[in-house]
Amino acid sequence: MKTKLDRSSLGPRVIENNVFKPKTEFGKKLRLLRSRAIAEGMILKSCDEILAEIEVERQS
Repeated sequence: MKTKLDRSSLGPRVIENNVFKPKTEFGKKLRLLRSRAIAEGMILKSCDEILAEIEVERQS
């Protein structure tokens, strides 16, 4: 007999259109800070850019 999988504890929450929805109050605060930064013109770095910066820092 198959049982239904409880997905409530699996990974980040998503709502319609795959938009991230934080689970915790801290996550909500971080999401709000990110939204404000973007609204004020901050350009987010890609994963590759972040990893390249980390590599440079580790070499120095």
